[in-house]
Amino acid sequence: MKILFKIIINIFFNVILFISKTIAQENTIQILVHNPDIKSDKYLEIYNDKINSYFLLKNQNSSVIPNINLNFSYCIPDPNDGNDLSNFYKKGTEINIDTEYAKNLNCTIKALNSSYYDMVIIDDKFLLGENYLATFAVLKLYFTKIDLYKFFLNYEGYIENDDISFHDDDILKAGRHNNKGLYGIPYEMDFDTLFFNNFNDTFRGFIYKSILNNDTLPSLLPPLNEVPSNFSEADLKNYEGIYQSMVDDGIISAGFGSNDELLNFFVEFIHYKFNIKKLPDRDETPEFFEFLFDEYKSKEFYDSFRKYLIKYTGKYLNKTLINSIEDAYNSFLNNEKLFLRGKASNYLALKSINPNISIHSLPDNTSVIDRKYIVINNNSKKDKKMLVKVALQLSSREMQLYRAKVFGNLPTFDFKRNNLDNYTIEFCNSYPELCDLIKKLNSIDVTTAFIRDKFSGSYIESRLVLPTTLKSDTFNNNYFLFNSTFLNILNIKPFSLLDLYKAVPLFIFQDIMTVIVVDILSITLIMVYFKRKHPYLKAISPFLSSLTIIGMILNISISKFMFFVHTKILCQLLYVVKYFTLNLTNLPMFATIFRIYYIYTNISEVNFGKKLNDKRLFNIISITLSVILIFAFVTVFSDEFYETTMGTAMTTRSIMCFNKHYNHFIVFTIIMLVIMFFVMLVMTIKTIKVSRQYGEVRYVLFILFLLFSSLLYEFIFIILIHESKGTTIFLISHAIYMCSCLCCAYLLVGHRLIYVLKHPIKNNMYQGNDINNDYFNNTLNIIDFIPLKKTGNCPFSFFKKNKNKGKRDVNKEVFSVVKDCEISFDDSITNNPNNYFFNQALKSLSRPKEQSPLDQFKDSYQSTQNYSSLQGSQQYSSLQGSQQYSSFQGSQQQNSSFLNYLNFKNYPKN
Repeated sequence: MKILFKIIINIFFNVILFISKTIAQENTIQILVHNPDIKSDKYLEIYNDKINSYFLLKNQNSSVIPNINLNFSYCIPDPNDGNDLSNFYKKGTEINIDTEYAKNLNCTIKALNSSYYDMVIIDDKFLLGENYLATFAVLKLYFTKIDLYKFFLNYEGYIENDDISFHDDDILKAGRHNNKGLYGIPYEMDFDTLFFNNFNDTFRGFIYKSILNNDTLPSLLPPLNEVPSNFSEADLKNYEGIYQSMVDDGIISAGFGSNDELLNFFVEFIHYKFNIKKLPDRDETPEFFEFLFDEYKSKEFYDSFRKYLIKYTGKYLNKTLINSIEDAYNSFLNNEKLFLRGKASNYLALKSINPNISIHSLPDNTSVIDRKYIVINNNSKKDKKMLVKVALQLSSREMQLYRAKVFGNLPTFDFKRNNLDNYTIEFCNSYPELCDLIKKLNSIDVTTAFIRDKFSGSYIESRLVLPTTLKSDTFNNNYFLFNSTFLNILNIKPFSLLDLYKAVPLFIFQDIMTVIVVDILSITLIMVYFKRKHPYLKAISPFLSSLTIIGMILNISISKFMFFVHTKILCQLLYVVKYFTLNLTNLPMFATIFRIYYIYTNISEVNFGKKLNDKRLFNIISITLSVILIFAFVTVFSDEFYETTMGTAMTTRSIMCFNKHYNHFIVFTIIMLVIMFFVMLVMTIKTIKVSRQYGEVRYVLFILFLLFSSLLYEFIFIILIHESKGTTIFLISHAIYMCSCLCCAYLLVGHRLIYVLKHPIKNNMYQGNDINNDYFNNTLNIIDFIPLKKTGNCPFSFFKKNKNKGKRDVNKEVFSVVKDCEISFDDSITNNPNNYFFNQALKSLSRPKEQSPLDQFKDSYQSTQNYSSLQGSQQYSSLQGSQQYSSFQGSQQQNSSFLNYLNFKNYPKN
C-alpha cells in the first residue's frame, strides 16, 4: 500500500512539474542574439537581467503583455557545419571559404526553421544578405531552399507608421524587403571609429596632432624634418626610436583577424582611394570597377591597398591578418598602439577603463554602418500580435535610450532632423561626442557595395569568399585569385558564350560535336522525308520516326541555353519546351511500337489498318502532346521560379533558372519515362517470337537506348542545377547522350535509309506499279504497318534482291515487290486442303493481267484435278479439323498468301 502511495505521489508531482514547465515556457519569449565582438562570460547574464528588469517595470500594469519573461541566448553552431560547403568549393576552385561564417549562418537558419526561438536580433547583413534578383544557388543547396525573408513575420498590418516614425529613414527603409513589406524593426546601429589616448608626453601629442588634423590621412606619420624646433637633441633621438617602432609595428590596432572587419576596411579603402563619399550607383556609373579588367591598373589598385594596410598596421602582415578584435583592444589598452580601429558602441566601455580615451571619426567621416533589427520568427507558436507588441517595446525610444546608457548601444534615432525629440536630445546631451559623429556620418551600406548588376553576388556570397581570399592574396602579394573572384561577384560584364569557352575550352569541342551530330540527324530527317513513300521506310512510319528525331535534335540543342537564361519568363518557357521535347521524342516511338504490337496480336482483323494509319496516329499524338503542353504550362507557371547562379563556386558567373518543386518535377518525369519503357518492353516481349523470326530484334535495342538517352538527358539537367563542379561530368554525359541519339536514329531509320540508298528500286516501278503511289498508302494495306521481316524462302516480304551469280554488280541490283514468293512447307493456310480452292483462286487472281482466259481455265482445271487427288487422302482427313485451320481465323502468324490477297484487293480496277 505504501509503495502504491509513493507511486501516486511521484506521478502527481511529475504532472505538477510538467504543467509548471509548460506554463513557464508559454510565458517566456526566446530571443536569439549573436555573440558580441569581445566575449565575456557574464555579458549574456547581465544583458538578460538588465533588459528583463526594465521590461517588467514598463509592463507591470499592462494587460497586453502580462507576466512575460525574456530570455536572450546565443546560437551554438554544429562543429561540422560548413565542412561540406568548403569541400564543395575546393572541388573545382582554389577558394577557401569562411567556414566559421558558414557555421553561424547555418545555425541561425536552423533556429529560424524551428519554433523554439520566437524572435531574433539579426544584423542587416543577414536581413539583406540575399540578392533577390538572382538567388545564390549554393545557399539553396546547403542552407535553406526558401528565401530568408520568408522566415520573418511581415509587420505590415500589425503596426502603425507612428509606432516606428522616430527611426532614421535609411535604417527603417533597409528593414523592408524589396518594398514588399516591413520584416525588421530597427533595434540598434554601429559604425567604425578611431580611439586614441590623450597622453601628455610631447612625442605622442605631436603625432596625434599631425594625424588627427589631416582627415584624409595621406601619411600617418609626419616626416622627421617636420618635428617641432623646440625638440631637444634627446627628444629627437627618442622620437626617432618611437618613429621607427611605429613604422615597423604600425600605429593602429585593428582586429583584422575578423573577416567582417577586414571586408569593411576594404570597402572603406575604396572610398578613400577614389576620394568619394559614396560608391556611384550602378545605373549612373556602371563602368566604375572596369579598371579591374586592366592588368596594370588592377595591380596598382591592389598594391596601394597592401601599402595602405602596412602603413597603418605594420609590416608584419602575418600578425595583422590574424589579430582578433579582443587582441586589438587589449593591445590598445596596453599602450602598444597609438590608435584603435573599433566600434563606436565600445566608447563607453573603453572610457570606463581609461577616462583619457577619446574618439575620432575615420577619414571624411566615412564608415561602414552596422544595423541590427528585431524580427519575429514565422514558425513561432506564440500569438503574433503579442510578439509584435514585445518587438515594438524592445525597439522603442525608451528601451533604446536605456540600452545606450547601460550597454553603450547606439540608438536608431533620426539625428539629422531639424526638430529633435526629447529622447534624441537626452542622448546628445549625455554623449555629445557620439551624437556629433552620428550627425556627420557618411555611412556605407556594405550589403549593396558590390551590387553592380542585377545578377551580382549577394552580401552572403561576398562575405563567404572575399575576406579569406583577400587575406591569402594580400599576404602572398598576388591578387590574381582575389581579382577573378571579385570580378565574379561584381558581374560587370554579363556572362557570354565566349566567357564560357575561355573558362572551359572543352566546351568548344563539345559544341563542334553537337553541330556535327545535329547536322547528321537533320540530314537523316531530310532524307527520310524524301524517301518517306519508299515501302522499306514506310514499314516503320517515317512520320512518327521523324518526330522522334526532331525531339532528339531539340533535346541536344536546348541544354546549353540553361547557361544564358536571364529572365523568369525565359526560365519558365525553357522548362515547358524541355518537357515538351522529351515527350516529342518518346511518344511517337511509343506509338510505333504499339503499332507493331497491335498488328502482331490482331492479325485476323482485316480492317484494323484504319486504327493504325499515320493520320490517325498523328491525331492521337497531337492531342496527347497538346494536353502535355497545357499541363506543362499550368504546372510551370503556377510554380515559384527564380533565376539562380552558382556564382563564385564556378569560374564564371553563369545564370540558370530553378523552381521550388524541381525535385518533384524530376521524379515525375523519371517515373513517366520508366513506365513508358516497361509498357514498350511488355509490348515488345509479346511480339518477340515473331520479331525474332523476322529479324526485328532492333526494336528491343532501340527502346533500351531510347530510355537510356532520356534518363541521361534528365541527368544532364540535374548536373546543371545541382553541381557547380559538374563541368567534366556534364561534358561526358552530353557526349554519351549524343552518341545514344545517333544509335537510336540508326536503329530506327538509319540502317533502312542506308539500305535504300545503296539498293534503289529501278525506275521506282515494278510490273507497272509505282512504289510511290497510293497503292502503298492505302490504310487497308496491312504491309504498310509491319516492319521489315524475313522468311525462310523470301529474303524480305516487301522486297527481293536479284543477285547475279559470280561477281556482284551493285549497280544492277534492284528491289521488286514480292507477289510470288515460294510457299514455305509449314504454311498453315496454304497447306490446309480446306483452303485449297481459296488458295487456287487467290493464285489465279494474283497472276498478271496479260494471261489469257484459256491459260486461266487450264490452270483451274489442273487445280481441280489436284484437289480431287487429295480429297480422299489421309492428309486431308488429318488436317480437316486441325489447329492449322483455326489459326487462319485467330492466329497471330503472318503468311504470304493472306498478305497477297490483301494486296490484290487494292489493285486499281480496270
